[in-house]
Amino acid sequence: MQYKGTLIAISDMEESKKFYQDLLGMHVIGDFGANVQLENGLFLQTKDTWENIIANKEIKPDPDHHMIEVAEDMVMVMKRFADSGMSVEEVAVRMDVPVNYIKEHLDNI
Repeated sequence: MQYKGTLIAISDMEESKKFYQDLLGMHVIGDFGANVQLENGLFLQTKDTWENIIANKEIKPDPDHHMIEVAEDMVMVMKRFADSGMSVEEVAVRMDVPVNYIKEHLDNI
């Protein structure tokens, strides 16, 4: 596994985007509603979406009680879901991104 960036589970997407854009001057690379990729490897995901993705998995906080997610490359997640038998539409729903985004990236692998 290779470090690709940091994901922050947030409560208010619009307020969080505004914070990172206005305070740090970061630009949005991809905006899928509940999932947003900013430059420099920063990812925002709504807390409810994050909790849905990790459902039925044991959560272990690190020693200072912050949650740290070690994320996979999104294209590899798409491929893993597709290889497990999920349809493109199911992958899109599971990842909360548009179907055409899934198709575009799966076609390039």
